[in-house]
Amino acid sequence: MLRKGFSERDTLLPRIRAILGNEEEGVRRLQELWKSALRRRLAEGALPTLQRALDMPRLTHAYASYWAGRNCISPRQPVFGTLLAYLGIDSIQSCISAARKLYSAHHKAGQQLVKELGASVDDTVVRRLETENSVTLSVGSGVSSLQITLFKVVAVSPDVTTVPAAVLRTALKLRGAEWLA
Repeated sequence: MLRKGFSERDTLLPRIRAILGNEEEGVRRLQELWKSALRRRLAEGALPTLQRALDMPRLTHAYASYWAGRNCISPRQPVFGTLLAYLGIDSIQSCISAARKLYSAHHKAGQQLVKELGASVDDTVVRRLETENSVTLSVGSGVSSLQITLFKVVAVSPDVTTVPAAVLRTALKLRGAEWLA
């Protein structure tokens, strides 16, 4: 499956906003509270103390920066609670609750998208795929619209082969497109 245009996050964002509703602003504010504190600590060179505080001696700067970035909701528990305490965040339970709400909204948005995609694949699409080798579907409208290209599977290996994700994402280069699976 190949998606054209937006990132997965951008595709789900309108759905996530609708699910969170009036709570979105508060959830995002709490997320930014701890993420900005973590970015400051990392910029100050606090990785060694962070590693000790979390009892994660192999924690890298890149991974801790990922936690503070826009693509990570939060580290897993119990690390997240310990991280919040290390950062001196007063509202630990509120931050944990906000992260859970955001995770749940992401999950529900993904389920909605899968349901929409499934509903858009009918017998006509399957017949076209058999003759054309690929079919591009449009799902949704406006900001939440999405184009997906389905490719015909020509062979399936009986052996399990591990393929690195980096290889999958470069198998076919198309401007403005990203491999999903």
